[in-house]
Amino acid sequence: MRPRDLSVIPHAAHGGHRRGTAYVLAVGLALLIGAVATGTLLATRARFAGEADMNDLAKATLLAESGLQYGLRQLNSDVSYASGTIPAATTSNVDLGFGRVRIKIAAGSDDGNAATLTPATITVSAAVGNAVRRYQIAAHPLHTAMGAFELPIAVGGRIGVANGASLKVAGTEGGAAGALTITGSGSVTGTVRITGLGNADADAAMQASLDRPSLLTPDHVTSLRESATTLIVSGGGSISLSGFLLAPTSNPFGNLNQRGLYVLDCAGRNVTISDCRIVGTLLLVNPGASSALSGAVVMEPAIRGYPCLVVDGNITLDASSTRLNESGTNFNPQGVPHPYFGGSVDQDMSDGYAARIYGGVAVTGRFIMQGTGSIAGLSVGGDCGIQGSLTVNRDDWASWSPAPELLAARWRPDPTSLMEVFSGP
Repeated sequence: MRPRDLSVIPHAAHGGHRRGTAYVLAVGLALLIGAVATGTLLATRARFAGEADMNDLAKATLLAESGLQYGLRQLNSDVSYASGTIPAATTSNVDLGFGRVRIKIAAGSDDGNAATLTPATITVSAAVGNAVRRYQIAAHPLHTAMGAFELPIAVGGRIGVANGASLKVAGTEGGAAGALTITGSGSVTGTVRITGLGNADADAAMQASLDRPSLLTPDHVTSLRESATTLIVSGGGSISLSGFLLAPTSNPFGNLNQRGLYVLDCAGRNVTISDCRIVGTLLLVNPGASSALSGAVVMEPAIRGYPCLVVDGNITLDASSTRLNESGTNFNPQGVPHPYFGGSVDQDMSDGYAARIYGGVAVTGRFIMQGTGSIAGLSVGGDCGIQGSLTVNRDDWASWSPAPELLAARWRPDPTSLMEVFSGP
């Protein structure tokens, strides 16, 4: 059928058609504008949503990276990992900045390398909005002992040898210190390696940092304290303890500790310990600035590899007396032979013993030596002042079989093992 000729439509009818056409065009334009506006709105929303997702992804990435660093710090601060092994897998949720990250630390597979046996794997999962990042990295223990006790003496600060005083570093290992000063006729026999950075360039500074042995840390003190039995001492002023025997089977100040680990919280008071025999490890916490060991003191560990004395603070060793005599106290009764390993016991109180420290001494702060004495392993976090005569030698047991509480494994991440994983803790 042929379409109508629109030219013969009456004028009135033609005018009505124009009005209808205008109406249709107006509605169509409105719909078109609405569609365009809707499309623009959806595109804008999608763009903003995309930008938000990208922002969340960046945050999740940063959060996951922070989680890896947190897990590594946990490996190096928790004593349960200090032996260089992972006793059991642990998972924890940690709030870090703008989000929460889930961290799992577990034992990795043995790669057959004796230097990197039983590595750890740190797996983290971080979610921000709709974005999720999961990373995993391996870490290996490179050191398994408190490095200071691998040397006869290790000092974080300065060793100062006064006029007329002497320091003898026995053995071939030598000692280490941040600096060394000798005044007047003072003398040092043996080798002391200087690990201070001074004005060294970046490479030398890095090497000096690597050469510096690890010293006693607050974490070590905390770990020892958790294993120790508290000594009960009355009085609110200064503390003076003398004429006693402290050992796994003897404690005149409280309960026994089978490992001979005892702690005395000085609460800022000065403590003086003199004329006594200690078989075990004595931990002094918060001692006053004038605290000292004086007179004749005989100390040896109850467990090979443990130090005799650990001080979280400053201490002076005044070895003015050279012999500990029994006077009212039997220092070698049944169960506490002298020496403790392979020695003898008796029931009399007529014996005498050479005053000596047969094990290690670790101090977080300043150490001052007065009188004449010897120590098997000295670790000082601050300065070490030699005002008398001191001989130091290495305690091989502390190096070969260190106290678990003093283990200082350094977990290092393996950058080549970093990967993104698709299932996390």
